[in-house]
Amino acid sequence: MSADDYSHREIWSLGLLTASTGLAAHLKMAWDVVLVGRSSGGEMAAFAFAFPAMLIFTSLSQAFYIATSATFTRDNLVRNGCVDATAMKRFMAMYFAVGIIAAGVFRLCLPMFLVLLGADSIAPFVVEYCNIWLWSVPMLLVSSASFSILRTLGLIRTASMITLASVAISASASTMFIGQPVFGYPLRAIEAAAYSTVLFSFISFGSALFIVMRKAHKGVSSSEEVGRELRVFARVAIPVFATNLINILYLSTITRIFAQTGRDGLAVLGLVDRYEQLLLALQMGFVAVTTPALKSRYSTGSASEINPVSSRTVQVMLSSSLLAAVLAISLGSFLAFRLIAPVTIATSATFAMIAISISCGFQGIFFLLSVMLNLRGYTGYALLWSVVRAFGIVVPLAFVGRTLGGPNYVFAFIAFGHIAVGLLSVAFIKRVDATKRALLV
Repeated sequence: MSADDYSHREIWSLGLLTASTGLAAHLKMAWDVVLVGRSSGGEMAAFAFAFPAMLIFTSLSQAFYIATSATFTRDNLVRNGCVDATAMKRFMAMYFAVGIIAAGVFRLCLPMFLVLLGADSIAPFVVEYCNIWLWSVPMLLVSSASFSILRTLGLIRTASMITLASVAISASASTMFIGQPVFGYPLRAIEAAAYSTVLFSFISFGSALFIVMRKAHKGVSSSEEVGRELRVFARVAIPVFATNLINILYLSTITRIFAQTGRDGLAVLGLVDRYEQLLLALQMGFVAVTTPALKSRYSTGSASEINPVSSRTVQVMLSSSLLAAVLAISLGSFLAFRLIAPVTIATSATFAMIAISISCGFQGIFFLLSVMLNLRGYTGYALLWSVVRAFGIVVPLAFVGRTLGGPNYVFAFIAFGHIAVGLLSVAFIKRVDATKRALLV
């Protein structure tokens, strides 16, 4: 069955499988933090400063993922279950080169970055980690593009299983080597964690690229076609990367708002943040599953064919949000009051879980609209809508909540903001569906 024919049930099952890969990667990183923390508090603190760098490069890989998908679909570089070998090799070489340059520039700027952050005391640990971890950046970009091609080919389960296997192997390596001598050679805990992350990237990179190359067929591109491919890629990749950077700025602003509510507010945010990331991983899984179907149908420019794909995805997102809300209402207080000692924090955490659960599906709809706009070539509108969503709607409402009271008010008004953005996104999705504009024309 092709991606065009996915039912609600298949979107659910494949979305859960795809989301599990992101969750597994989060859990692997959390496990590394726990293992490193057993050895040295200073080394564990270094992770706090390494995470922003990792987030930036992850955002770059996401931009390459979406841009690769759009470029290869737009120019028929993926057809009949095969990918154009010439174009694929050209783009993979470009991704690898960009990864090397980006990692090199970041390493040169790292000392200045640490001084600005006031991290002088743990700078040696951060540098030690990045000296190893940055070798994974070129592989991260290439593997992200390879996964994009695999999912465009309809090999969604294959892509997910590669990631899960890579996480399992690298997590096992972390367990065996962090805090232990490796072949008789003593490694710092943070060095071992960095090597396990490089191992994860290497396995993902090698496995995904191997399968993509087996699906390659010979192709010849003229200089004019190469130029067009690069223009299409840049038109998608740059706005998507900018959107991700806006999201990083948005999250830091929300954190500052919670900091103004006091220590309890920050504590609650720290507790429920992982819960929200879990729910959002599921929403992104739904988007990843339906993106190939959207690209395939957009290439025809037929509005009557597009509507069922997007409407089914929206319905699945809202049903997942409803299910999460029911579970949060039923089990949230039970878990919070048994896992969290201060009653005030447990109460706020319970309320926050309910608010996040209700709004997560609407955040998923926003993500879906962003992908649809980028695939259609409306990259400027996608970037503008991200700015409006973050700093025109959600952040102002969060400030209102902070003015009215404590963290519960902030969570409530943030949820209202996400719901409003989601409802507006539904209206915009209908307009995007109705247009006859072809894919990235």
